[in-house]
Amino acid sequence: TGQEPTSAALIEDLRERVAAVETAVAGVESVRVFYEVDGTDPTAPWTTGAGTFQQVLIDMVAGENIAVDLQGWGSMNLEQIVAADPEVILFGEGPWVPTTSESLAQRAGWGGISAVVQGRVYGVDTNWIDRPGPRLVDALERFAETIQPDRME
Repeated sequence: TGQEPTSAALIEDLRERVAAVETAVAGVESVRVFYEVDGTDPTAPWTTGAGTFQQVLIDMVAGENIAVDLQGWGSMNLEQIVAADPEVILFGEGPWVPTTSESLAQRAGWGGISAVVQGRVYGVDTNWIDRPGPRLVDALERFAETIQPDRME
């Protein structure tokens, strides 16, 4: 299609951005993370576990996914989330998603979770994180900025 030079430049840019994140977070301590895919039922929100590309992104930024024992996608109950006490909570954010950082923090039973207490609840654009593709690099950078903020400029 005649777009090889443009494609090659895009691929190189994406690789450089991934490498910059990997360099920035090298050697940091892991941080407990919960990523909410769907909070329609706040007592048992859907999340991602092992074998998902979201898990790979969490691993790449030294996150410790509290749902890693879950294979693929599934739900966790409130008691499991509270017991795991994530230090960062991420959730899919988009025009069709009613969840906000504030509404998540105000859910019954969520007030004592470290991420909520410390104000470390962040949205991630669902266009970046819910589909595999080049925008996953945007999601990787957002994960790094929120999970390892001291390492990201």
